[in-house]
Amino acid sequence: MWLLINKFDSDKQWGDEADFYELGLKEDDFMIISAEHNRGLQDLKDRLYTFAQDFEKKESDEKDIQKGVKPNHDVVGSVAIIGAPNAGKSTLLNRFVGAQRALVSDIPGATVDPIEAYFDLFFGDKAKELGAVDDKFRKNNMALLEEFQEYEEQFGEQELFAYDQMSPDLQSGLDDEDDKEIEIEEDLGEDDIFKVEDLEKSLEATEQEVDEERPEEVEEENPYRSIKIIDTAGIRKQKRVKGFIEEQSVYRSLKAITECDVVIFMVDATKGITHQDRRLCDIALEKGKSIIICLNKVDLMKDIMNDGKKKREWLLDLRATIPWLGFCELVPISAKKGSYFSHLKRSLMNTMIIRRQKVSTGRLNKTISYLVDKHPIILNKSAGKRFRVKYASMLKASPPTFLLFTNKSQGIPENYRRYLQNGLRREFQFINTPVHLIFRTSTDIERRLQKSAAKS
Repeated sequence: MWLLINKFDSDKQWGDEADFYELGLKEDDFMIISAEHNRGLQDLKDRLYTFAQDFEKKESDEKDIQKGVKPNHDVVGSVAIIGAPNAGKSTLLNRFVGAQRALVSDIPGATVDPIEAYFDLFFGDKAKELGAVDDKFRKNNMALLEEFQEYEEQFGEQELFAYDQMSPDLQSGLDDEDDKEIEIEEDLGEDDIFKVEDLEKSLEATEQEVDEERPEEVEEENPYRSIKIIDTAGIRKQKRVKGFIEEQSVYRSLKAITECDVVIFMVDATKGITHQDRRLCDIALEKGKSIIICLNKVDLMKDIMNDGKKKREWLLDLRATIPWLGFCELVPISAKKGSYFSHLKRSLMNTMIIRRQKVSTGRLNKTISYLVDKHPIILNKSAGKRFRVKYASMLKASPPTFLLFTNKSQGIPENYRRYLQNGLRREFQFINTPVHLIFRTSTDIERRLQKSAAKS
């Protein structure tokens, strides 16, 4: 690092540079210049030329710096590393890339601007199912607004298309006869998709893995794809954010959540999951992002990780603090040592594939019918009519979004929505990924048709 002391316009200022020695820099580490009067610029150019020549001789360093700058394969998704300051986000980015792309420091707040990079991920025969995506990450506000408006128009068209797929008798018969009173159950099933036993088995299998890299074989299809990954600044509680620079850092971190596909949420395992961590996870879910909760720094918890009973109790305690995230994996790792890193990569690979999974209409309707018949309900202000789902269609993937044509679209209890979401998760294995449900009646669709006709 060089320090340039500018605006040294005359010899009368000699001696003022003495104050900069307090920074602990050597005399060769800073230069006195005047950009306006061209003082000291030739010496700066000479030093830059010498530095460039020495840099070209260091082939190994040059290769490391070039790692992650450009993708080696088709880019099929983007990942944002989010978390509190000093949780190990930059270390994890370097671990994925295999080079020192981000500055790592024990001092919180070392990362200010988002740092982007690429790494290769092995998908095997599933790679052919993943198409390349538009490789744009940072978008301006106007681009985001135009994207939202285009998405809103397409979304409405998909709703109307799904409605057209229904048979005429279903379109006109969404209002059913009266049913007898049915009591609403408070407990409609467990929210946890992952059990601690599953995590323990996965970690044991990971410990037995010796070589993480796949052997180089000649295959018809390239089994690798590139992933864009971004390291973000740590996000503190709003009342603790101080200064314009930190405010902008937090803004860019939240913007990275909006623009990514998967969020790797870094948690300092020695501190546990805090209220701020839970809030940030909720923000990611609200934006439709898949979440992998990464418990970093387990190398500092050897007494717990080496004791099966203590490790189980520790994982159960952590799971109890986030009961609504029972479908998200808890992945203990050590970004610094590389422990369980292959387990994280495998989880990321599965999440990328599942997030794009398409569900057939027939299988979807069969599952929804089973769930509704298993736990029937009567909604408030429905004149005693039983809640029914006549037809269901998958509008989009990434994240999976389903449109349900029902006899009532308002007043559906939150616990019943969650019951349907968890039922779909279990049936179609939507791990680490939010499931969005949209309820519509024939009246809702007719209003949309009238609105579309009025515009045209």
